[in-house]
Amino acid sequence: MYNALAPRMALDSRAGNMSVYLNKLTIRIITLLPLATLLQAQPGFGAVNQLVIALSVASFLLSAMVTDYPLGYWLLIALTIVTTIFGIAITQGQFININLVVYLMFWVLLYSLFSAKLDSLKSLITSDMQWIRAICVIWCVLVVVSIPLPRSYYIVEGQGRFFCSFAGDSFRLSPTALMVLVLITLCLKLDYKNKWWYALISIVPLFCAFMGYSRTYLGVILLMYILFIWEFSVTKSRFYISIIIGGAAAALIISVSSISSKINSTSHGGYLGFWDTLTSGRSSFWAHDMQQYSQFPLHNMLLGGGFNKIYEINQQIGINIWAHNDFINLLVTNGVIGLMIYMVPLVLLICRSYRNRVDAPRFLYWILVAQWFINAFFNMEYTYVCAAIASAFAFLMLTISGTKNHNKR
Repeated sequence: MYNALAPRMALDSRAGNMSVYLNKLTIRIITLLPLATLLQAQPGFGAVNQLVIALSVASFLLSAMVTDYPLGYWLLIALTIVTTIFGIAITQGQFININLVVYLMFWVLLYSLFSAKLDSLKSLITSDMQWIRAICVIWCVLVVVSIPLPRSYYIVEGQGRFFCSFAGDSFRLSPTALMVLVLITLCLKLDYKNKWWYALISIVPLFCAFMGYSRTYLGVILLMYILFIWEFSVTKSRFYISIIIGGAAAALIISVSSISSKINSTSHGGYLGFWDTLTSGRSSFWAHDMQQYSQFPLHNMLLGGGFNKIYEINQQIGINIWAHNDFINLLVTNGVIGLMIYMVPLVLLICRSYRNRVDAPRFLYWILVAQWFINAFFNMEYTYVCAAIASAFAFLMLTISGTKNHNKR
């Protein structure tokens, strides 16, 4: 019997080793994205960024093939592939934004991996902190070097001057800042003795938020910074004191930073009503998007109208943009089924993370869910891969045991 089982055991061992190797490779590739995205606007780096995203998807798929996923995950991935093929088939003309084809697939593969293999990923990430720390340091150095350069800023007429570093746009820079902040917080948790070093470099993503153009990312990054303060603070009392002092400092900094001109111009920008002002006019085209979606045939309501449809609908009112809202964009592009595909792996990761949390109070989960929802509702998260990865890493981080003495009281 032993001789009969030996080949099977050897095969399982090789498959297990291959799974570990590909999962580690996947983590290393996706953690390159803050650097690739930061430099995306530079000559030649646009292709590099697309290559890293393509390698990420390929690595996810290869990892899935050798990873012992539960059947439900395979059905989810298969359904994602089917809806993607359907979307491609019914899209008319040239793709207005070819990246929309891969965003949902990337999201599903990312969150499926993190939720299905939470324990093994914890071990892999914990043992690969040198790599993650290096990514954070390189990104921070590049951003700091860019601060005095005039080309790192751009002017929006009537609103002000905003920081974009080498990314060329605040909406490209801010998701990388969010992801790097999460990775810095992870480093702090696993290397608490160097907490002041991590506190110092955490200022860099904060600078991007205060000097950037996005109110949404300002809020999201500040919410994520609460997680950093929690990991930094030794006791609950120090945590609460830090929150009060930090909140007052943030309000003061906002009043004198670039983002204040964005807030002021939006508040007095001639929008119609509270929601129109809050959403910078998005609620107007959201209403048009949903009105058009309500007229879809049943099969398009279920599977979407194709990857150009959201642009075609908004072109009817003179704008060539996507929905700036995950839920509306997915309904129009991939239908009710696409929205369900989006939500399932996210909910699974949140539930698995909560059940396996280590010294993480419930309010941290509410904060992480709030930052995801704010970004998804007012800006879009699944189409900004660094923001999507940031949320996944943050939920995983709450299941990792840190190196400080958790004696909060």
